[in-house]
Amino acid sequence: MINKIRALMKVNPEPRFELFTVAHEHDLAVVDDVYLDWRGLAEAAKHLPFEPALGSYPGLRVTLRIHTPAIEGLIAGMLASDHLLGAQESSVFSLLGSLATFDDEQHVPHRDADVEISGVIYLCDGEGKSEGTGFYKHRPSGLSGGFIGDPELAEAARASPFNTIDEFLFDLSSSGPGRSIYGPAPSLTWELTHAVELRPNRLVLFDSRLFHAALSPRRRTTRLTQNLFLRTQPAKVPVRFREFP
Repeated sequence: MINKIRALMKVNPEPRFELFTVAHEHDLAVVDDVYLDWRGLAEAAKHLPFEPALGSYPGLRVTLRIHTPAIEGLIAGMLASDHLLGAQESSVFSLLGSLATFDDEQHVPHRDADVEISGVIYLCDGEGKSEGTGFYKHRPSGLSGGFIGDPELAEAARASPFNTIDEFLFDLSSSGPGRSIYGPAPSLTWELTHAVELRPNRLVLFDSRLFHAALSPRRRTTRLTQNLFLRTQPAKVPVRFREFP
């Protein structure tokens, strides 16, 4: 099965690109028509041994020890700054759980603190126009992401009731009244600033420190994605993208 998955990860030499700005210039990229045979890859991935995910992901996951040079080459060519992309040693496939299975903490946006670049490739058809990936601004502080070393983050932490940046960021990811982005009423704490629609064979690539979350989780565990978690050097410089040359 792993060899079949690897063989199906052939990247389209002529994908389509669009760049957006959330917190820093061109820190969000949307790439359409990524794989030559996404349906074949999706069908093969459905038969992988998914298990309940560890950590904060609300759903099922499986990690394969597959090197992905084609995807990494595409992303490396999109880096507009002086970043150097580290090799990804595994591929992650995910099935997002239904909203009913989300914990309270999974009702608020989050940041991926252990990497610099995050990505999601949709390997499924959309069930509604509101599906996809959302990017959010924290209303009280005005922050669109948690960038360690950013003066704006330090200032927001000082203005909060918390003593350290770590405590401030931990509080942002905690549940509480008016914080849920999935409730019947708009969140009092989080404002949706960018919404990327779920389209099959679409890659959403972004600076991992941006506050983000899935839009409109389904009632069934059928949203299949491939997830990318990439390290870069230098680590604390905001990531910027450009169209692949």
